[in-house]
Amino acid sequence: MITRISAVPAVAAAAMLVAAPAHAHHALAVQYHVDREITVDGVVERLMLGNPHVRIQLRVQGANGGESWIAEGRPHTALLRNGWTGSEIEPGTRVTIVGHPAKDGSSIVVLRRAYLPDGREVWGTRADDSR
Repeated sequence: MITRISAVPAVAAAAMLVAAPAHAHHALAVQYHVDREITVDGVVERLMLGNPHVRIQLRVQGANGGESWIAEGRPHTALLRNGWTGSEIEPGTRVTIVGHPAKDGSSIVVLRRAYLPDGREVWGTRADDSR
């Protein structure tokens, strides 16, 4: 008796294994202007230490009064590995955020650096850091 094994299921399984991480991880350049940096000054309203990324909600004073901005950072676990605890930025803290603006014009920025009023950097990522 001769048993024939089809290569189709094996190839399909391999393709799904390769595609899953690529689908789950998005490139910055899809959603953000990675060739530009903006500065956003505001007061932290909320810090969200969830996955897939840490988010800081800020109240920013603008020409039309206050508006809400979101600064999206690296995964919480990556920050923990780099010594970040989350207590560095708390609600009520005034911060200056430097990062890449959203392509759709929304009030979202990819967080690259954050500074306190005394100039201390409390968050920083290198340009080559993966998210």
